[in-house]
Amino acid sequence: MKKIIIDADPGIDDSIAIMLANSIEEYDIIGISLVSGNVHINKGRKNILRLEKFLGRKFKIQLGSEAPLYKEFINAEDTHGEDGLGETYLDYDDRQCEKDAIDFLIEEARKGDLTIFALGPLTNIAKAIKRDKEAFKDTRIIVMGGSFRS
Repeated sequence: MKKIIIDADPGIDDSIAIMLANSIEEYDIIGISLVSGNVHINKGRKNILRLEKFLGRKFKIQLGSEAPLYKEFINAEDTHGEDGLGETYLDYDDRQCEKDAIDFLIEEARKGDLTIFALGPLTNIAKAIKRDKEAFKDTRIIVMGGSFRS
């Protein structure tokens, strides 16, 4: 099994990617780290909880960066809807999530044999690498590039 962490800002696109990754038997999703992007991290948390209920599984959810490193946060709710999932407002079971995505990324990278799917802004990744660059020397990071104000 391939250990993966999905670093996401779960609007529609990231949610679909998470559902697809969840369906691949060879992937062991060891956690989802959240970053503000398409939606604020608090809406992203709710969307992962919605996916949990929809998929019938639990994810280890880590809260990360609430804002970009140098710019003002701008969401994409005009594209992804007020709830971030196209106004689906799927039901979810609320629960607390851990608030240490950067530490989580570093800790898991140190263990080796890790792939990170970076689907949103790279703020969590940047902070983690800045804190402990050596931890990521053998980590594979796959980035889903995007566009700015498309």
